[in-house]
Amino acid sequence: LRADTSGNPTFRELIARVRATDLDAYAHQDLPFDHLVEALNPTRSAARHPLFQTALAFQNNNEGAFELPGLQVTTDEVRTGTAKFDLSFALREEFAADGAPAGIDGELEYALDLFDPETAGVLVERLLLVLRALATDPDTPIGAAEILTPGERERVLHTWNDTAREQPAGSLPDLFRAQVARTPDAVAVNLGDEHLTYAGLDARSNVLANQLISRGVRSETPVALLLERSLDLVAMLVAITKAGGVYVPLDSRAPAARLQAVLDDTRPALLVTDQPHTLTGVPALTVGELAAA
Repeated sequence: LRADTSGNPTFRELIARVRATDLDAYAHQDLPFDHLVEALNPTRSAARHPLFQTALAFQNNNEGAFELPGLQVTTDEVRTGTAKFDLSFALREEFAADGAPAGIDGELEYALDLFDPETAGVLVERLLLVLRALATDPDTPIGAAEILTPGERERVLHTWNDTAREQPAGSLPDLFRAQVARTPDAVAVNLGDEHLTYAGLDARSNVLANQLISRGVRSETPVALLLERSLDLVAMLVAITKAGGVYVPLDSRAPAARLQAVLDDTRPALLVTDQPHTLTGVPALTVGELAAA
């Protein structure tokens, strides 16, 4: 049952929306499931349920007693070993011996093809975080709910953003030249059967950098590249840094209007490309034309 979360409602408002949706649905609960599937005719797949992948059952009915004359009867759950849905939450009310409420127990059944125990456990932790927030302040907008576990918050804010690293002195061209001096004959770039050594990449990028400078590229001058993955692409990247320019990447898979918008915003001094295009407002050359100039 889909809940309307538009407008970032509070928890209290969301519960009212869910209640209204559920009551409307219960009015049609006698509709045969097979008839519903036939009427909706969703795309069928053997890998998932046709209408939904997540189920939540809340058991709050009085437990029935199964009694037989002269016998002591107990119940025992029998597991099938398979998950009916991708995720299936089962919640049930618990009561103390005197009948007082004693909280809610729950379990999560999940498809092992999609989730591992650690991931499923994190989903449960997130659900508990949301429920605690709801119980603490039901007038909080749902968009303000904290869904990161403490461990995740620590990882995102600190572990992944730990910038306490020693940085080598010098600019990128300086570091590249130092690497060329150390290993001139080592392979710097591989592409299939083609490769460039550090010395070869240095020489090739020097030629291109000089041509860029002769065409007005200076410190922080934007240079746009519309190139497929190639040795020339890497050589141009190094050349732009040597000339002091700024690399403006263009993705050949993007719509022409998007590429034109990037050019209009960045206003590069030059467009280097290896493919036909209809982009305007910037001089365009190929890598070959630059190297041969």
